[in-house]
Order: sequence, then structure tokens, then C-alpha cells
Amino acid sequence: MLATTGSQRSVAFPSVPTLKELGYPKFTVTNWYGPFVPAKTPNELVARLNTAFCQAMKSPEPWEGRAKLDSRVPNLSAAEFTDFVRKEVRFWKTLVTMTGVKAER
Repeated sequence: MLATTGSQRSVAFPSVPTLKELGYPKFTVTNWYGPFVPAKTPNELVARLNTAFCQAMKSPEPWEGRAKLDSRVPNLSAAEFTDFVRKEVRFWKTLVTMTGVKAER
């Protein structure tokens, strides 16, 4: 393995450098999880669900299997998570446009 794409070294492969360490600071890709709700969900309910999700992610159980996959769960407010997802969409849209990648059936 030449490199990993995360912002930090892999838990599973700690001796393998990241692309960032190898001089490619703009190429960082990680697995992440987060809660999604329908667009018109009331803000009060979104806040309650987000609080419950963040609290649940503080317990060790969700991390036992995910640590091997280097998955991350951003501990963000609902508004911060919305911004995070928008940035991810822009990143992948730019990458797909630049490379000309096409989905095949």
C-alpha cells in the first residue's frame, strides 16, 4: 500500500503515510456517518435528533467495528453537519466533473 486518503493515519495501517503527508494536502477522503432527515423536518426535532445521535456516538459500542474501517462520525451541530455535507457534495461534484467519471450499469 502506497498511501491512505484520510486526514490521519489509518488505525488498521499505522505505518502507511497519508496522501497529505506525501505532498497532496487537498486530497483527503474519509468514511463518515451522520443522521439525515426529510428536508421539511421541524428545526426543534432536528436539534433533538442531532443531540441524541451525538450522545449515542460517545459510547464505545458504535466504534468497535468502525475503528478497523477508519470511519469517522463528525460531532457537529445540525447546521454544521449541513455545511459539512454541502462541502462533500461540492468536492465530489468537482472531482467527477474534472475526471469525467461516468456511472455504468
